[in-house]
Amino acid sequence: MTPASDNAGEFSLVCGGPLYRLMVKLRLIKPSVGELHRRILVMAGLAWLPLLVLSLIEGRAVGGVVLPLLSDVATYAKFLLALPMVLVAEVILHRCLADAVPQFIRRGIVPPELAPRFDAAVASALRWRDSMAVELLLLAFAFVAVPLAWHQAVVPVDSWIVDVRDGRTGFTRAGWWLVHVSAPLLQFLLLRMYFRLFVWGRFLWQVSRMPLQLAPSHPDRAGGLSFLEESVYGFAPLLFAQGISVSGLLARRAQMLNASVFDYKFDVAIMVVTLAVLVLLPMCLLAPRLIHLRRKALFEYGELASEYVREFDDKWLAGSRPEEPLVGTADVQSLADMGGSYEIVAGVRPVPFSLRAVIGLLVVAVAPFLPLVFTVYSVRDVVTRLLKMML
Repeated sequence: MTPASDNAGEFSLVCGGPLYRLMVKLRLIKPSVGELHRRILVMAGLAWLPLLVLSLIEGRAVGGVVLPLLSDVATYAKFLLALPMVLVAEVILHRCLADAVPQFIRRGIVPPELAPRFDAAVASALRWRDSMAVELLLLAFAFVAVPLAWHQAVVPVDSWIVDVRDGRTGFTRAGWWLVHVSAPLLQFLLLRMYFRLFVWGRFLWQVSRMPLQLAPSHPDRAGGLSFLEESVYGFAPLLFAQGISVSGLLARRAQMLNASVFDYKFDVAIMVVTLAVLVLLPMCLLAPRLIHLRRKALFEYGELASEYVREFDDKWLAGSRPEEPLVGTADVQSLADMGGSYEIVAGVRPVPFSLRAVIGLLVVAVAPFLPLVFTVYSVRDVVTRLLKMML
């Protein structure tokens, strides 16, 4: 086995970095990505339980204010759904890419002579993944920028987050924990995942610059690169988690300000499309390779098909037919096979992912926003409207 295949078999954008090593020491994660339930309990508990305890102490958990904690949909969405989903996304991403990256070697797309370059690209990706400087920078950004944003955009409505008295507005103790601990923690975990998406894109950019051995007649219609579609499924839970977080925020605004979530429909659409593009963009770096592959193969297969068709016509159509029987001859089957091969070459996609993957990614990104409909319409209204459309 080549050194490149050794490194490729160990490829993971998750199993590394300062936070990963800390969680290993705290026994919140085993080598690989085990003990997911422990991480969810600890992280979600750290983010949500203090909010509950402090709100109960302050008498703002159940009532007494415009928006008590236990009526705040955003809190459940962010810290009991989105945060655990980010941790689940890490596990899915690890498994998807760990299976996908070795395919460069196993399918012969990276030939033996390119093993050192491929090995270097894998090692570079793992170094970026393990960068303490980057992770500390993300941590600092999350725990500085998020509180600043909250202080600048605080909504002056008496709630479990904000105490409004005598025209003065200040954070409650639960609000302080939200602003300085819970929200930055979730943002940090999201930023780590986006950074891993950047590392994945950088890795594919390095690979795209190699003279890869792509097969134009591969039945996946992507030169043999369709396995990269696994990264779509790997990063899709990140989009779902981000969508849950944002939809919770919109639900809170609707509760506190009596605003309609439909006022943000264009913002939601822009966010969904942008996130989907971010996930698909790394694979688009291989588009020049696939476009060149298709163009070159069409000329080559076109010449081969022309030569074969001329010989077929000369043998079976021009002049006297050969003595061999037409029924059962391999020539007709070969002609059909040639046509099938040409169709595959002509159908080579410019990107190594299918339309189905794009639609699936958009559905995952949009799904968290669908429950917002019930902030405008009741369940009965929605069911009635659906039945009228179907009947």
